Amino acid sequence: MRVQTELFWELVVMSLEKPQIALELSASCTFEPTGVSRYAQRLTLALAQCQEYRWLGLYRSSRFKKRSPLQSWFPGPTQAYAGPFRFGRGQLQLVHGLDGQLPGWSNPAMVVTFHDLAPWKITKESVASERFLATKTKQYTQALAQAAQVVSVSQTTKNDLVELFQLDPARITVIPLGLEESLLQKDPLGTQVLERHRLKPKGYLLYLGSLSKRKNLFRLVEGYAKSAARKSYRLVLAGELSWGIESLAQKVQDLGLERDLTLLPYLPEADLPALYQGAVGFLYPTLYEGFGLPVLESMAAGTPILVGNLGAAPETAGGHGVLCDPYEAESIAAGIDQLPAFGADRIEAARTHAQSYSWEKTAAATLALYGQVLGRRDR
Repeated sequence: MRVQTELFWELVVMSLEKPQIALELSASCTFEPTGVSRYAQRLTLALAQCQEYRWLGLYRSSRFKKRSPLQSWFPGPTQAYAGPFRFGRGQLQLVHGLDGQLPGWSNPAMVVTFHDLAPWKITKESVASERFLATKTKQYTQALAQAAQVVSVSQTTKNDLVELFQLDPARITVIPLGLEESLLQKDPLGTQVLERHRLKPKGYLLYLGSLSKRKNLFRLVEGYAKSAARKSYRLVLAGELSWGIESLAQKVQDLGLERDLTLLPYLPEADLPALYQGAVGFLYPTLYEGFGLPVLESMAAGTPILVGNLGAAPETAGGHGVLCDPYEAESIAAGIDQLPAFGADRIEAARTHAQSYSWEKTAAATLALYGQVLGRRDR
C-alpha cells in the first residue's frame, strides 16, 4: 500500500512538472457546433494525445452558462476568465486562441488562429453590421499585437492578414484544417437517416452550413431555379438560421420553389456522412471562405462540389470542383448542371485529395509551432 501511495504522488509531481498550455475555446461553448467550433474540438482532442503538456481549457466568463458542451468533451480542467490576469511563468507557458482572440494577459507566450477575414473582403455588399466590424477589428488588433506567432488555416487567409493588418508574413504559419475519417466510410445507417429527413438517395443537391447572407443563399436558390437540374433534383438547405436571411422564404416563394426545396434545421454531426453521401452534388457558392470545411467533407464523401471562385474554397478544393462566379446566378446555374455528370475518376481524385488532410497532421504542425515559440521564449 505504501509503495502504491508513493507511486501515485510521484506521478502527480511528474504531471505538474510538465509545461501547461491553455486553449482559448469560447467558440466551443455552444450546443450547435459549426466550422470553427468543430475545428477547436477536433484539434484539441488530437493535441491532447501529446503527453508532453498539461492542457487547460479557457472560455470567456460571458460564456459561463454555456460551458457544459465544452466541459463534456475537453480532456482536462476548464476555467472562465475575464479581464487581465497575471499568471506566474511556471504556471502557464503558452496560450493558443483558436478563434482570433486572446485573454489580455502579459506573461504566457501567445499563439492565435485566424480562420477568415470575410467581412472585410466582401466589398460588393454588406454582410456584417458596423458594430460587429468595429468589435472584431479591436479584438483582432489586440490578438495580433499579443501573439508571438499567428496560425492561418489557408494561404488565402495568410495573404489577407498581410494585406489588411500589414502583418509580417514570417509571423504567420499556414496549418490547414483536418478531415473527419467517418466521411470516408459508407454510412451503414445512411438509408435510415435519409428516410428520417424524407430524402431519396442521389435525389437532391445539398447545401450544408450556416443559413446566412454571407453564404450567398439568395443567389444559390436563384441559380438553382435557373438550372436544368431543378427538374430532376430537389434542393436541400441544412443549417441554423442566421444573420440577414429573414427574407429567404419570400425569395423562394417568388421563384416558385416551394415544392422543390427542403429546409432542414441544424443537424447533429452523426447525420452528416449520410447527407453528404446521399447528395448528387454539394453546392457551396459562398461569397468568401477562409477554408471551407464542408468542401473537404463533401469531397471525402464522394460528392461532386460547386464552389465560388473567391476566397479559400478553390484552394481547399485543389482543382477538384466546379468553380462559379458567386455574384452571378447564371454562373451558379451552369455550375450546378455540371455536377450530375461527374465521372468516377474525378470523384475518386477528389476523395484522394481530401484524404491528404487529417486532424493528426493539423495537431502535429500545431505542436511543432508550440515548440518553436516556447524555444524562442526560453532563450
